[in-house]
Amino acid sequence: IGHILGGGQILCEGSIPERLELMDHSPNAQVQWEQSFDNIVYSPITGQTSTTLSFTESITHTTHFRAILRTTTPQICVIQQTNFVSITVIPKPQLTQTSGPAGEQLLCAGSPIDPITFEIADAAHNLNLGGLAATGLTLSRTGSKTFEVSGIPTQNGFLSLRAEIDSNCQSEALLYLINFSASPIDPP
Repeated sequence: IGHILGGGQILCEGSIPERLELMDHSPNAQVQWEQSFDNIVYSPITGQTSTTLSFTESITHTTHFRAILRTTTPQICVIQQTNFVSITVIPKPQLTQTSGPAGEQLLCAGSPIDPITFEIADAAHNLNLGGLAATGLTLSRTGSKTFEVSGIPTQNGFLSLRAEIDSNCQSEALLYLINFSASPIDPP
């Protein structure tokens, strides 16, 4: 019976798995790769009949793989299945802006921003904020899943926020522009 190398992968959602390779099998065996989402019911993967299962795009759910090996001679037919291997997919954490102006704030010099509140999903453990240094703004945790950006900006800047979980899977970035005039604007 052959076995599969390359299993046990843990990937962030959107990542392409490394190939799986069938080892120690009869060279005359016909191969059919199968997949399962529950490790109970397996389905053939159309067109996957070589000793290597390569991926060209990401998989969206944790998936289990095995190969069915069929060896036939004029006298006998032997069908065997390999061990299964799993590729675990960790969903990207969700990050949502829950209050404050959407996307951009235009301010006069010396004016505080309207606080911006963000919420991370249960799976996320951290919020990374790029572009905050030297802006005069602060990021504070206001609840178990909420964060707030506030303060008086000292320079224009883009803020880039990403939620992150322990495995370094990151959410899509939320970009936020803080733009202010260097001097007060006189009313018309």
